[in-house]
Amino acid sequence: MKLLLLTDLPPSRDYTASIFLEKLVSFLPIDSVACFNVLNRYLNPVIPPELAWLPIRKMVKPLENSGVKRFGAVRSLVVETYNRLLVLPKIADEVIKYFQLVGANAILVPIQGQTMIYLAKLVAQKSHATLYPLVYDHPGWWIRENKIHPWIARQVLNDFGDVLRYGTKTSCCSWEMSKYYKALYGIQTVPVVAGLEKKFAQKPSINATSKTEFSICLTGQIYSSNEWGALIAALSMTKWKIAGKNIKIKLLAPQVNQYAKGQPLNIEFMGWRPQKEIIKICANSDLLYCPYWFDPEFEMEARLSFPSKLTNYLASGRPVFFHGPSYASPAKFLRKNHAALFCYSLNPKVIVEKLEEIMTNSELYRSLAFNGRFTFDHYLTTDCMRESFYQLLDIK
Repeated sequence: MKLLLLTDLPPSRDYTASIFLEKLVSFLPIDSVACFNVLNRYLNPVIPPELAWLPIRKMVKPLENSGVKRFGAVRSLVVETYNRLLVLPKIADEVIKYFQLVGANAILVPIQGQTMIYLAKLVAQKSHATLYPLVYDHPGWWIRENKIHPWIARQVLNDFGDVLRYGTKTSCCSWEMSKYYKALYGIQTVPVVAGLEKKFAQKPSINATSKTEFSICLTGQIYSSNEWGALIAALSMTKWKIAGKNIKIKLLAPQVNQYAKGQPLNIEFMGWRPQKEIIKICANSDLLYCPYWFDPEFEMEARLSFPSKLTNYLASGRPVFFHGPSYASPAKFLRKNHAALFCYSLNPKVIVEKLEEIMTNSELYRSLAFNGRFTFDHYLTTDCMRESFYQLLDIK
């Protein structure tokens, strides 16, 4: 098989999605894959030296956020209609030419956002190539975030369904998403979830790191701002002291969230770190915080998505603190494997009670750490990811 990766982010180590793709490409023999990159003009991902052999053809991706600007609704309708009628058909023609030039016979295409969804549809219609769509999240989140015109939004959702039906098999980034789209569209799906090399995983910890301080670590983008805000409110209510220990938050995020401002003595802002370093920092923390949306507006995303930070958390050998609705995809996964402390409330008092429970119950702390590492070993290693990817492509 010769695979063409059609993507808006090339395999690299700069973004969560590009790290995921880098791992997928690493599973394939050299010269068995080429890349067509429709890249956002404001991004500059760096291709790692290990992928210097990868042929990449680049084109500029049309801007997708016209809806957030002045006269957004009208602007979104005009710009997106123009892109659909004139810009994307030309890009699709270039994709097909490159597909033929490199001698590919199948296309792997991550579909997130209106551009890649419609481009994938055009390429599938024009080329009749074997297609493997890859879904990170339900498109509703992207539509709301970019304030896409309602008429265009309906078209995007219809296009999304068409692309999944065109696909030979669809790669989904969670087990719940895989089951949902299989039932909804009557298609073959395979859950391909982000994995980590087992050699980087840490031994499960039997107790906290300190008798006087208890550190809570949060990594990655803070999308669940209400949940994060509720945690800060809970800690502020106790003056950042629970069960006789001072509470400290280690925040490994690209930028300080609004709720973190004004808390310099209690929050250590550590910025974006490489994955290997993240694992070590998590392992040297006491509790790993995973917030997820309670807001009904994000119910579909909560039900289907799977946070990549969980792979790092479960590999770190420390207990996970899941803070979100019980119906969420990660909640179901963690609950099935007895691998987290759960808080299904935004009430600060309930949050404090949960934190006090894990801080004072040594047996609970120990069991969650061991169950988390066991869960990582059985579901979230690179070997697991490779096996699922090969299942998607029917590679023996």
